[in-house]
Amino acid sequence: MNKGANILIILGAIAVCVWTGHLLIWALGGETGWWTPSTDPLTLADSRDRVEVLVDGTLIQRRIAEGEVLLRRKGGTESLTRDDVGIRFNNVDRVRASRRWPMTVAGGLIGAGAVMLIWGLAWRFGRWRPPVTA
Repeated sequence: MNKGANILIILGAIAVCVWTGHLLIWALGGETGWWTPSTDPLTLADSRDRVEVLVDGTLIQRRIAEGEVLLRRKGGTESLTRDDVGIRFNNVDRVRASRRWPMTVAGGLIGAGAVMLIWGLAWRFGRWRPPVTA
């Protein structure tokens, strides 16, 4: 029995299965749960680097500061304040970007596992033998 070939086959099969599972989870993982929490939305000032909201061609922050945007409630109408506005983002783009490096590593480890598996199978069942050192 060839212990070296068996070790390569076992380690290669484990590496391929484990890292393929990780890669599939990262690649096919749900993309619906990446919204900013509704209990903690961002303010207009906090979201300034990612979004601009225009009302009739003017930034909503300016319209709010000038009291031009009204909010109708049961008790009447009042000016909208900055505290009344919350922004939620779908962060799928940032999540995908953060997954690139782990997915690249997983792909490399899958390749290394496949090489070990093929090498072990060739050693075990084929004619290939590793060089003998004296």
